[in-house]
Amino acid sequence: MPMSRENRRGYHEIRRRRRRRRRLKQRVAAFAFLTVCTAVLIIAGKLLWSGASFVVSSAYNAYMSLYNTESISSSESVYAAADTGTSSSSETEAIVDETPPVLTGVSDLMVYQGDTVSYLKNVTVSDDIDPEPVVSVDSGDVDLSIPGEYEIVYTATDISGNAVTASAKVTVLEKEAGFVDLETIYAAVDAKLEEILRPDVTVEQQVHDIYAYARLDLRYGGSSDHTDYRQTAYAMLTEGRGDCYGYFALTKLFFERLGIPNIDVVKMKNSPDDSDHFWSLVSIDGGETWYHFDATPRVGDGDDFCLVTDSFIDAYSAQHSGSHNRDKSLYPATP
Repeated sequence: MPMSRENRRGYHEIRRRRRRRRRLKQRVAAFAFLTVCTAVLIIAGKLLWSGASFVVSSAYNAYMSLYNTESISSSESVYAAADTGTSSSSETEAIVDETPPVLTGVSDLMVYQGDTVSYLKNVTVSDDIDPEPVVSVDSGDVDLSIPGEYEIVYTATDISGNAVTASAKVTVLEKEAGFVDLETIYAAVDAKLEEILRPDVTVEQQVHDIYAYARLDLRYGGSSDHTDYRQTAYAMLTEGRGDCYGYFALTKLFFERLGIPNIDVVKMKNSPDDSDHFWSLVSIDGGETWYHFDATPRVGDGDDFCLVTDSFIDAYSAQHSGSHNRDKSLYPATP
Protein backbone atom coordinates (compact mmCIF):
# COMPACT_ATOMS: atom_id res chain seq x y z
CA MET A 1 0.00 0.00 0.00
CA PRO A 2 1.62 3.34 -0.94
CA MET A 3 2.90 5.61 1.86
CA SER A 4 0.81 8.68 2.40
CA ARG A 5 2.33 12.13 1.96
CA GLU A 6 2.35 12.79 5.71
CA ASN A 7 4.02 9.53 6.40
CA ARG A 8 6.73 10.29 3.82
CA ARG A 9 7.42 13.64 5.47
CA GLY A 10 7.74 12.01 8.85
CA TYR A 11 10.04 9.36 7.45
CA HIS A 12 12.38 11.87 5.85
CA GLU A 13 12.44 13.98 8.96
CA ILE A 14 13.49 11.01 11.05
CA ARG A 15 16.28 10.24 8.57
CA ARG A 16 17.52 13.83 8.66
CA ARG A 17 17.60 13.81 12.44
CA ARG A 18 19.51 10.54 12.45
CA ARG A 19 22.08 11.94 9.95
CA ARG A 20 22.51 15.07 12.07
CA ARG A 21 23.05 12.94 15.19
CA ARG A 22 25.67 10.80 13.32
CA ARG A 23 27.48 13.91 12.07
CA LEU A 24 27.46 15.38 15.56
CA LYS A 25 28.82 12.16 17.04
CA GLN A 26 31.51 12.05 14.36
CA ARG A 27 32.49 15.66 15.04
CA VAL A 28 32.56 15.06 18.79
CA ALA A 29 34.66 11.94 18.27
CA ALA A 30 37.04 13.75 15.92
CA PHE A 31 37.36 16.65 18.33
CA ALA A 32 37.95 14.27 21.20
CA PHE A 33 40.59 12.40 19.14
CA LEU A 34 42.33 15.63 18.20
CA THR A 35 42.18 16.80 21.80
CA VAL A 36 43.72 13.56 23.02
CA CYS A 37 46.44 13.66 20.34
CA THR A 38 47.26 17.24 21.12
CA ALA A 39 47.50 16.45 24.81
CA VAL A 40 49.71 13.47 24.10
CA LEU A 41 52.02 15.55 21.89
CA ILE A 42 52.24 18.30 24.46
CA ILE A 43 53.04 15.86 27.21
CA ALA A 44 55.57 14.02 25.04
CA GLY A 45 57.20 17.31 24.03
CA LYS A 46 57.54 18.37 27.63
CA LEU A 47 59.03 15.02 28.52
CA LEU A 48 61.47 15.15 25.59
CA TRP A 49 62.55 18.70 26.36
CA SER A 50 62.97 17.90 30.00
CA GLY A 51 65.03 14.81 29.16
CA ALA A 52 67.18 16.63 26.62
CA SER A 53 67.76 19.46 29.03
CA PHE A 54 68.70 16.96 31.69
CA VAL A 55 71.18 15.20 29.41
CA VAL A 56 72.78 18.45 28.22
CA SER A 57 72.91 19.83 31.73
CA SER A 58 74.41 16.64 33.09
CA ALA A 59 77.09 16.53 30.37
CA TYR A 60 77.97 20.18 30.88
CA ASN A 61 78.19 19.77 34.65
CA ALA A 62 80.38 16.69 34.24
CA TYR A 63 82.72 18.50 31.83
CA MET A 64 83.02 21.54 34.09
CA SER A 65 83.66 19.29 37.06
CA LEU A 66 86.49 17.53 35.18
CA TYR A 67 87.91 20.81 33.86
CA ASN A 68 87.89 22.42 37.28
CA THR A 69 89.53 19.38 38.83
CA GLU A 70 92.32 19.35 36.24
CA SER A 71 92.82 23.11 36.52
CA ILE A 72 93.03 22.97 40.29
CA SER A 73 95.43 20.03 40.17
CA SER A 74 97.67 21.83 37.69
CA SER A 75 97.56 25.04 39.68
CA GLU A 76 98.34 23.26 42.92
CA SER A 77 101.30 21.54 41.22
CA VAL A 78 102.64 24.78 39.80
CA TYR A 79 102.25 26.69 43.02
CA ALA A 80 103.77 23.87 45.00
CA ALA A 81 106.77 23.89 42.71
CA ALA A 82 106.98 27.68 42.94
CA ASP A 83 106.62 27.74 46.73
CA THR A 84 108.97 24.89 47.60
CA GLY A 85 111.42 25.00 44.70
CA THR A 86 110.89 21.27 44.20
CA SER A 87 108.67 19.19 41.97
CA SER A 88 106.82 15.91 42.12
CA SER A 89 108.08 12.75 40.44
CA SER A 90 105.96 13.57 37.38
CA GLU A 91 107.50 17.03 37.02
CA THR A 92 111.03 17.91 35.85
CA GLU A 93 113.42 17.45 38.74
CA ALA A 94 115.40 20.45 39.97
CA ILE A 95 118.92 20.64 38.53
CA VAL A 96 121.74 20.64 41.07
CA ASP A 97 124.82 22.29 39.57
CA GLU A 98 128.03 21.39 41.35
CA THR A 99 130.38 21.39 38.33
CA PRO A 100 132.73 24.36 37.96
CA PRO A 101 133.39 26.01 34.60
CA VAL A 102 136.22 24.93 32.31
CA LEU A 103 138.92 27.57 31.83
CA THR A 104 141.23 27.25 28.82
CA GLY A 105 143.81 29.38 27.08
CA VAL A 106 145.52 30.60 30.23
CA SER A 107 149.24 30.95 29.46
CA ASP A 108 152.27 32.98 30.50
CA LEU A 109 152.48 36.48 29.07
CA MET A 110 155.31 38.76 28.08
CA VAL A 111 155.19 42.54 27.86
CA TYR A 112 157.83 45.21 27.49
CA GLN A 113 158.43 47.80 30.13
CA GLY A 114 155.89 50.60 29.82
CA ASP A 115 153.62 48.73 27.39
CA THR A 116 150.11 47.41 28.02
CA VAL A 117 148.91 43.83 28.16
CA SER A 118 145.58 42.08 27.47
CA TYR A 119 145.09 39.44 30.15
CA LEU A 120 141.96 37.86 28.64
CA LYS A 121 143.25 37.51 25.10
CA ASN A 122 142.81 33.89 23.91
CA VAL A 123 141.26 32.90 27.25
CA THR A 124 137.97 31.01 26.92
CA VAL A 125 135.54 29.62 29.48
CA SER A 126 132.65 27.18 29.18
CA ASP A 127 130.13 25.65 31.56
CA ASP A 128 127.64 22.79 31.30
CA ILE A 129 124.76 24.92 32.70
CA ASP A 130 125.66 28.62 32.60
CA PRO A 131 126.07 29.95 29.03
CA GLU A 132 127.99 33.00 30.26
CA PRO A 133 130.26 32.26 33.24
CA VAL A 134 132.25 35.24 34.49
CA VAL A 135 136.05 35.42 34.30
CA SER A 136 138.05 37.77 36.52
CA VAL A 137 141.79 38.38 36.69
CA ASP A 138 143.71 39.32 39.83
CA SER A 139 146.66 41.31 38.48
CA GLY A 140 147.13 43.63 41.44
CA ASP A 141 150.77 42.65 41.94
CA VAL A 142 151.82 43.42 38.35
CA ASP A 143 153.87 46.56 37.78
CA LEU A 144 154.41 47.11 34.07
CA SER A 145 156.95 49.85 34.72
CA ILE A 146 159.43 47.55 36.44
CA PRO A 147 161.04 44.54 34.64
CA GLY A 148 160.49 41.24 36.39
CA GLU A 149 158.15 38.29 36.78
CA TYR A 150 154.69 38.58 38.32
CA GLU A 151 151.91 36.08 39.02
CA ILE A 152 148.30 36.64 38.02
CA VAL A 153 145.28 34.50 38.95
CA TYR A 154 142.27 33.82 36.74
CA THR A 155 138.93 32.89 38.33
CA ALA A 156 135.91 31.62 36.40
CA THR A 157 132.57 31.52 38.24
CA ASP A 158 129.22 30.20 37.02
CA ILE A 159 125.72 31.27 38.01
CA SER A 160 125.57 28.61 40.74
CA GLY A 161 128.71 29.93 42.43
CA ASN A 162 131.00 27.12 41.28
CA ALA A 163 134.48 28.48 40.60
CA VAL A 164 137.78 27.37 39.11
CA THR A 165 141.11 29.17 39.23
CA ALA A 166 144.27 29.12 37.12
CA SER A 167 147.51 31.05 37.48
CA ALA A 168 149.96 32.42 34.93
CA LYS A 169 153.20 34.37 34.88
CA VAL A 170 153.61 37.84 33.45
CA THR A 171 157.16 38.73 32.44
CA VAL A 172 157.93 42.43 32.03
CA LEU A 173 160.96 42.79 29.75
CA GLU A 174 163.44 45.60 29.38
CA LYS A 175 163.92 46.89 25.86
CA GLU A 176 167.49 45.89 25.00
CA ALA A 177 169.76 46.72 22.07
CA GLY A 178 168.38 45.38 18.80
CA PHE A 179 164.82 45.69 20.03
CA VAL A 180 162.32 46.08 17.16
CA ASP A 181 159.21 48.07 17.98
CA LEU A 182 155.90 46.27 17.65
CA GLU A 183 154.59 48.61 14.94
CA THR A 184 157.47 47.54 12.67
CA ILE A 185 156.93 43.87 13.48
CA TYR A 186 153.19 44.01 12.87
CA ALA A 187 153.61 45.87 9.59
CA ALA A 188 156.04 43.24 8.30
CA VAL A 189 153.81 40.36 9.42
CA ASP A 190 150.70 41.90 7.85
CA ALA A 191 152.55 42.42 4.57
CA LYS A 192 153.62 38.78 4.51
CA LEU A 193 150.06 37.62 5.20
CA GLU A 194 148.84 39.75 2.30
CA GLU A 195 151.39 37.96 0.12
CA ILE A 196 150.79 34.33 1.13
CA LEU A 197 147.02 34.18 1.74
CA ARG A 198 144.58 33.48 -1.04
CA PRO A 199 141.82 36.11 -1.22
CA ASP A 200 138.34 35.44 0.15
CA VAL A 201 139.07 32.10 1.78
CA THR A 202 137.81 30.47 4.98
CA VAL A 203 139.68 30.44 8.28
CA GLU A 204 140.61 26.81 7.69
CA GLN A 205 142.08 27.67 4.29
CA GLN A 206 144.03 30.55 5.85
CA VAL A 207 145.59 28.12 8.33
CA HIS A 208 146.57 25.79 5.47
CA ASP A 209 148.11 28.72 3.56
CA ILE A 210 150.22 29.64 6.59
CA TYR A 211 151.31 26.03 6.97
CA ALA A 212 152.30 25.80 3.31
CA TYR A 213 154.37 28.99 3.55
CA ALA A 214 156.19 27.80 6.69
CA ARG A 215 157.00 24.37 5.29
CA LEU A 216 157.99 25.52 1.80
CA ASP A 217 159.61 28.94 2.28
CA LEU A 218 161.32 28.70 5.69
CA ARG A 219 164.37 26.64 6.63
CA TYR A 220 165.19 24.85 9.84
CA GLY A 221 168.49 25.75 11.50
CA GLY A 222 170.26 27.61 14.23
CA SER A 223 168.79 28.60 17.56
CA SER A 224 166.55 31.39 18.70
CA ASP A 225 165.86 33.49 21.74
CA HIS A 226 162.83 32.20 23.67
CA THR A 227 162.34 35.41 25.62
CA ASP A 228 159.83 37.15 23.33
CA TYR A 229 158.08 35.29 20.54
CA ARG A 230 157.39 38.53 18.65
CA GLN A 231 161.07 39.44 18.36
CA THR A 232 161.85 35.85 17.38
CA ALA A 233 159.02 35.86 14.84
CA TYR A 234 160.42 39.00 13.24
CA ALA A 235 163.89 37.44 13.04
CA MET A 236 162.39 34.28 11.49
CA LEU A 237 160.47 36.37 8.98
CA THR A 238 163.40 38.55 7.91
CA GLU A 239 166.09 35.83 7.97
CA GLY A 240 163.93 32.97 6.64
CA ARG A 241 165.36 30.38 9.04
CA GLY A 242 165.16 29.32 12.67
CA ASP A 243 164.55 26.49 15.11
CA CYS A 244 161.20 24.99 16.27
CA TYR A 245 160.58 28.04 18.46
CA GLY A 246 161.04 30.29 15.42
CA TYR A 247 158.42 28.29 13.46
CA PHE A 248 156.10 28.40 16.45
CA ALA A 249 156.63 32.12 17.07
CA LEU A 250 156.04 33.27 13.50
CA THR A 251 152.93 31.14 12.90
CA LYS A 252 151.56 32.20 16.29
CA LEU A 253 151.93 35.85 15.32
CA PHE A 254 150.22 35.14 11.99
CA PHE A 255 147.25 33.65 13.88
CA GLU A 256 147.07 36.59 16.25
CA ARG A 257 147.07 39.15 13.45
CA LEU A 258 144.21 37.26 11.76
CA GLY A 259 142.24 36.89 14.99
CA ILE A 260 142.46 33.09 14.92
CA PRO A 261 142.32 31.63 18.47
CA ASN A 262 145.48 29.74 19.39
CA ILE A 263 147.05 28.18 22.48
CA ASP A 264 150.75 27.64 23.12
CA VAL A 265 151.73 24.00 23.65
CA VAL A 266 155.05 23.12 25.29
CA LYS A 267 156.59 19.68 25.15
CA MET A 268 156.91 17.84 28.45
CA LYS A 269 160.52 16.65 28.54
CA ASN A 270 161.10 12.91 28.77
CA SER A 271 164.43 13.48 30.55
CA PRO A 272 166.39 16.47 31.91
CA ASP A 273 168.56 16.64 28.81
CA ASP A 274 165.68 16.20 26.37
CA SER A 275 165.16 18.93 23.76
CA ASP A 276 162.49 21.59 23.94
CA HIS A 277 159.65 21.76 21.46
CA PHE A 278 156.83 24.24 20.87
CA TRP A 279 153.69 24.16 18.76
CA SER A 280 150.10 25.45 18.80
CA LEU A 281 146.51 24.41 19.28
CA VAL A 282 144.36 26.30 16.76
CA SER A 283 140.61 26.80 16.52
CA ILE A 284 138.95 27.48 13.17
CA ASP A 285 135.46 27.97 14.66
CA GLY A 286 136.06 30.73 17.18
CA GLY A 287 137.22 28.59 20.10
CA GLU A 288 134.66 25.78 20.03
CA THR A 289 137.01 23.04 18.84
CA TRP A 290 140.79 22.81 18.72
CA TYR A 291 143.40 21.10 16.53
CA HIS A 292 147.18 20.74 16.68
CA PHE A 293 149.34 22.86 14.38
CA ASP A 294 153.08 22.25 14.16
CA ALA A 295 154.91 23.67 11.13
CA THR A 296 158.39 22.51 12.20
CA PRO A 297 159.69 20.12 9.51
CA ARG A 298 160.78 16.63 10.51
CA VAL A 299 162.55 13.79 8.78
CA GLY A 300 160.35 10.95 7.55
CA ASP A 301 156.74 10.43 6.59
CA GLY A 302 153.62 11.26 8.56
CA ASP A 303 154.82 14.66 9.78
CA ASP A 304 151.99 16.73 8.33
CA PHE A 305 150.70 18.46 11.46
CA CYS A 306 148.23 20.97 10.06
CA LEU A 307 144.99 20.79 12.05
CA VAL A 308 145.43 17.26 13.38
CA THR A 309 143.81 15.53 16.35
CA ASP A 310 145.19 14.30 19.66
CA SER A 311 145.11 10.71 18.46
CA PHE A 312 147.09 11.57 15.32
CA ILE A 313 149.84 13.50 17.07
CA ASP A 314 150.00 11.01 19.97
CA ALA A 315 150.51 8.12 17.54
CA TYR A 316 153.36 10.01 15.88
CA SER A 317 154.86 10.93 19.24
CA ALA A 318 154.79 7.31 20.41
CA GLN A 319 156.84 6.30 17.36
CA HIS A 320 159.32 9.22 17.64
CA SER A 321 160.67 9.21 21.19
CA GLY A 322 157.83 11.22 22.73
CA SER A 323 158.26 14.14 20.34
CA HIS A 324 154.92 15.67 21.36
CA ASN A 325 154.48 14.53 24.95
CA ARG A 326 152.62 17.14 26.98
CA ASP A 327 150.61 17.61 30.14
CA LYS A 328 147.16 17.02 28.65
CA SER A 329 145.41 18.49 31.68
CA LEU A 330 146.61 21.93 30.55
CA TYR A 331 145.01 21.83 27.10
CA PRO A 332 141.56 21.28 25.60
CA ALA A 333 141.02 17.95 23.88
CA THR A 334 140.60 17.80 20.13
CA PRO A 335 137.67 16.05 18.40
